[in-house]
Amino acid sequence: MEEKEITLVDLIFKIKSTGSFLWKKKFFLFIAVILGGIGGFTYAVYKPVEYKSNVNFILENQSKSGNLGSLGGIASSFGLGGFSSEGGLFDNQANLMKYLKSETILESVLLSEIENTGKTFAQKFLETYEWNKNWINSKTLSDVSFEVEENRAKFSIQKDSVLHSISHFLNEAIQVLKTDKESSIIEIEVITRNDSLSKFLPERLLEIVAERYIEMKTRLSKQNVDLLQHQTDSVQNVLFGSLSAAAISTDEVFGLNPAMAIKRVPAAKEQIDVQASSILLGELIKNLELAKMNLKNQTPLIEVIDSSRFPLEKKKLGKLKSIVLFGFLFGLLGSTYLLMKRYYESIMKEV
Repeated sequence: MEEKEITLVDLIFKIKSTGSFLWKKKFFLFIAVILGGIGGFTYAVYKPVEYKSNVNFILENQSKSGNLGSLGGIASSFGLGGFSSEGGLFDNQANLMKYLKSETILESVLLSEIENTGKTFAQKFLETYEWNKNWINSKTLSDVSFEVEENRAKFSIQKDSVLHSISHFLNEAIQVLKTDKESSIIEIEVITRNDSLSKFLPERLLEIVAERYIEMKTRLSKQNVDLLQHQTDSVQNVLFGSLSAAAISTDEVFGLNPAMAIKRVPAAKEQIDVQASSILLGELIKNLELAKMNLKNQTPLIEVIDSSRFPLEKKKLGKLKSIVLFGFLFGLLGSTYLLMKRYYESIMKEV
């Protein structure tokens, strides 16, 4: 069967026909628009106010600067590692942005205390969104609460599930994005129904990630520093002991007949111990300083550029805007329904 070509005249005719059909149904569409407007007004009145907070930060990773790259060869001669600048979790901005919204990080934030409130973020969330009120008659959830410094390992299955649900909810409420393609600035945006949650949650989130970041990036170098510090302290104690022993031995041979050389051997041995310990201590101190420089070189810096202040920006749809938007939406849905019904009836007539 040959397809019929649709001309411009046919298209104009179809548009006029559709317009005439909808005009005949204007009463139905008017009712739909009115209902949409009423629904929009109700939505605007009863929808809770939300608060928006933003934190902008930049990641300064000194290990990529290469300023101390020449120390790698020197440090390796002393058995020190950790001067490598290989890429990792925090060297990739995409990885970092995903890590900021990971469940592990979000749960750590939720179980931490909101500044100067004595409440955890999780408990504040339950009270703000009134989840706990809905559980009053529940045998398993009525006593669920999240106190400061609770032992996470002792959480019940129900409590653990609630924490998981809150972190999932916040995962949707938190947006992590780059301000623009050319910039290395990352923005964390949070929208919740409570101004304290919105204000302090992204700041605490960034604080915890920074702690994890530094811990992961500097773990090996810190182990080197701790080991060298322990060895340095040990050798220093030995040196102080040798100095005391050398002084005692010297006092014992003071004024002794020079012909009695055998009596001077212990004092000479103590002097040798002092010299050897001094040389060893000097090398250890040198290595320790190199290790500390390496640790400092690998310690990243998360610098906050800007953050929201009280009062926070309120996110609430205006009544007039809501009436117009919902009225238009209901009118569009009503028109779509009428046209689909008309099309279906025309097909049934041809069958």
